[in-house]
Amino acid sequence: MLRFVIELPSILLLSREIHQTYPVATGHVHIQSGTNAYAPLAFHPGYLDESVIPRLSMIRPLIPSRCNRAADLERWGYKHARELARRMAVYRGEFNIGHPAFPKDSQVKNNEVATPVDATAPKIEYTFEDEKAIDDYHRQNGT
Repeated sequence: MLRFVIELPSILLLSREIHQTYPVATGHVHIQSGTNAYAPLAFHPGYLDESVIPRLSMIRPLIPSRCNRAADLERWGYKHARELARRMAVYRGEFNIGHPAFPKDSQVKNNEVATPVDATAPKIEYTFEDEKAIDDYHRQNGT
């Protein structure tokens, strides 16, 4: 279970969340010692490893064709939710906690103070390094 204990400023915050309600995780737990009951286990949860999108036939028409793995779906959800939020009238910027740690030279870093963009504004362009940061964030935080 992940827990975050943070001190938030006394301001109103808007939250958005996109997650898979049934992510497939086919991992493993292997015993490493036949004689030592306290030896560490080889544990790999397999979260976001397996190709699950072809199984999701009900929602497949809504998902871009380039999304073939669970990690792709999580990344697409993050980017889509971010685009929706920045077009809302109540949008005033992004609170850095709860976002990936993008590279320092990235153009997609969070704006702590901003105003809404027009509905026809171009989407944020993510580089390969930006997408890797999103994937790493989801693997480390479970969503």
